[in-house]
Amino acid sequence: MGRLHINKLIISGIKGVSTVDFGERLTLITGPSDTGKSYIFKSIYYLLGADKNSFPFDPSIGYDTVSMELRKGLSNVIVKRKIGDSTISVVDETGESTYRTKGKENNISDFYSELLDISPSLMIPYNSDGQTQRFSLRTLKSLFMIREDNTETENPILLPPQNQGSTAFFAGLLYILYEQDFSEYDANENKKSKAAKKAAVQKYILGNKEKLQAKKGDLEKLLNNNQSDLENITNLVDNLQKELENTNKMISDSIKSTREYGNKIINVEDQIRGRNLLLSRYKALESQYIADIERLGFIVQGQSIIHKHETPVFCPFCDNQMDEKQENSYLEASQAEVKKILTNSEDLSLTITDVKTEIANLTIELEQLQTQRNTIQDTINSDLKPQKSSIVQKIEKYTSFIQATNDLQLINSILESYDNDLINLDQTVDTPTQFKPKNLFPSDFVTKISETYLSLLRKCNFNPIESAEFDMSSFDIKVNGVAKKTHGKGYRALLNSLLVLSLREYINENAIKNPHFYLIDSPLHGLIMPNGIEQTQNVRKGFFDYLVANHGEDQIIIIENIDRGELPSNIDSIPNVKLIEFTQQEDKGRYGLLDGIKKN
Repeated sequence: MGRLHINKLIISGIKGVSTVDFGERLTLITGPSDTGKSYIFKSIYYLLGADKNSFPFDPSIGYDTVSMELRKGLSNVIVKRKIGDSTISVVDETGESTYRTKGKENNISDFYSELLDISPSLMIPYNSDGQTQRFSLRTLKSLFMIREDNTETENPILLPPQNQGSTAFFAGLLYILYEQDFSEYDANENKKSKAAKKAAVQKYILGNKEKLQAKKGDLEKLLNNNQSDLENITNLVDNLQKELENTNKMISDSIKSTREYGNKIINVEDQIRGRNLLLSRYKALESQYIADIERLGFIVQGQSIIHKHETPVFCPFCDNQMDEKQENSYLEASQAEVKKILTNSEDLSLTITDVKTEIANLTIELEQLQTQRNTIQDTINSDLKPQKSSIVQKIEKYTSFIQATNDLQLINSILESYDNDLINLDQTVDTPTQFKPKNLFPSDFVTKISETYLSLLRKCNFNPIESAEFDMSSFDIKVNGVAKKTHGKGYRALLNSLLVLSLREYINENAIKNPHFYLIDSPLHGLIMPNGIEQTQNVRKGFFDYLVANHGEDQIIIIENIDRGELPSNIDSIPNVKLIEFTQQEDKGRYGLLDGIKKN
């Protein structure tokens, strides 16, 4: 299952190469101002295909190229862009490809769509008239990439600034959540079908009035002669509706299973990477054992050569007998050491074999999981969806027969007022089906977001808490019955960030296409706690405690000025959590993001 996971960010130029390695799941980046923290956000956004003039930083400082290493299954790819260029290169195990940031052909959006298992040809509506544009990951940037200057906004944090592109945002969100079908809202398709309908109706009315009369007679006769059949067909439609409900449930359950297998696949891939790292270390130790045995062999060989020469017993000068001097022999010690190393080497060989077996078993398990997931997906595509389509077609067919009386009324209306209809046909061609994305969200969407948000407020020590209500009309949150604009900047930033994280939890539970990636710059911007506040009332500490405990399978990158006291005391040893600190001190830790760039 596709996802966006960044292993590292690389910024290079004549000044050198600066690299940031991100954590497996949660990465917290902190440091004083002017240490380059915000460059991280801007560089990643630039690599997603931002305008060539949206420089992440001034290249005159000595850095002019940004790159990032992305994870793609069990392999990695490098995405690279020179500042000021409108092209982006992607290097994987098959070679290098070049993408453009603008235009329909070979657009970088195609690469990121494929990374998420989304068709590059996917078109989504961008206005209520159903006009479409190509899906792009950046369409959803206000969901998974929150800028520092936007966290404290009074406007809805999830929507694009000034609501520009909000319709496309909703369409993109509906697609990743439910794989929403937009074909009925396509303006071009609607116009074509309605133009054809106009021509057909004109010909039908003007040239076939007598046929309409005959059709009317036929319908009346059909209905009069087949009253009992209509009752049977009604029962048949009821049964088909039940069958359709069962099929929809099977599709829903199967989609849920594919998500579960996707999470298992990610887990097994992580285990394989860990075993491969362990295996490489064991092989290095095995090489050391071999070198030690060779060294001890030289010692034993030298000792043997020495003992082949007889020791003189008489002095060559005075011819008196000399006392025999006992020399220490290294043979026994060397032999014992060799025996010990051989024992350890045998144990190590067994361990290496075990690790290889584990890797092989995990690889088999991975293949099985992928096969099982693909089997379910094939069942959905090859069996369940065609079955659903067949049922729908039958229902439409039988329903059309049941609605024959309505057809009679329609024919009578056409016969009586066809002149007015001919005038109105011109208007109907120009009136497309309106795309209203908010109406397409399920009925429980608001309730689930509200409940999740209320839970996050409690986990973050927010007080007082009376209620949390998600407002679908504004696509924003109200806490304790009031809008967030009544709060100061710091608390607005907190409330906005929690709304992003609430939608994250909803996505993890429901989404068919889940990017599993979030980057928030300054989620607590301007939020300062009073001196001496109790830890159980400190919302900043509660916020970071929630992230550490609830990152799940997502990669979350947080850029924020953090006090060590706001983090768990064992933050440096928590699995899958990484803390990166810029100190702005030359003799302590890492000064800043870019090597050689110091604060004046």
